[in-house]
Amino acid sequence: AGIGSMDFRLLEPTMPRGTVGLIECVAVVYISYAGVTKIAAIAEEVERPNRNLPLGMILSLTVATLIYTAFNYVLAGTVDTNASMAAGGLQGDFRPVYTMSVALGGDAFGKAFAVLGTLTMISMANAGLLAASRFPFSMARDRLLPGVLGEVRSSYLTPIPAIVMTSVMMGLAIIYLDVYRLAKLASSFKILAFMAVNLAVIVLRETHVRWYQPSYRSPWYPWVQIIGILMGVVLLFLLGVMAAVAALAIVACGACFWF
Repeated sequence: AGIGSMDFRLLEPTMPRGTVGLIECVAVVYISYAGVTKIAAIAEEVERPNRNLPLGMILSLTVATLIYTAFNYVLAGTVDTNASMAAGGLQGDFRPVYTMSVALGGDAFGKAFAVLGTLTMISMANAGLLAASRFPFSMARDRLLPGVLGEVRSSYLTPIPAIVMTSVMMGLAIIYLDVYRLAKLASSFKILAFMAVNLAVIVLRETHVRWYQPSYRSPWYPWVQIIGILMGVVLLFLLGVMAAVAALAIVACGACFWF
């Protein structure tokens, strides 16, 4: 229905800021694909992880990419991306789902999609909290954080203290920090994490560590890993100096804390 209502003149030019502008956009919204690492964060609780983890990552990444691409294609062909919010465009608009829905089906349709978008965000926040709380939980078990964060309550078999601490920290960050800068920092940190994972695969394979016997092996090794590292460098550069420096500072603090 959305594609049938599109004004294809709004899609011209396709990339007004060129290829560099497209890659800059990818760098900023990179955090949207953090679900891949959320799957890995709860690996201990997954049945048959050697099969289900790679399958879950590949399928979720494919589905998310298709949904994101289709939505933004219809959005750009329905609402003028160059006009201001006051003129019915997207410049300065922080509720694009509602704006597009109103343009397609009127106010009632827009409100219905606003409710749907809110429920989706709640679901995403819950998944993020589930995954994020597993990091302090694991660190506590390795004696890198207070032992109370590694406790599992028998009634629900969940790390309640780690979940509560993570919820409080996430809430404070949302309330007191700039959302756009926070998104850039999160994206740069996520890019660094993916670069580290790619590098770790190369190091573990080439050093022939005895305990490293994975049941799943990445295809097209080592080209996938090399391209991942190089593209990570490009994305970090386009995010700007401050985001990259801040992410590296967090990594440095974490390394000092661990040692």
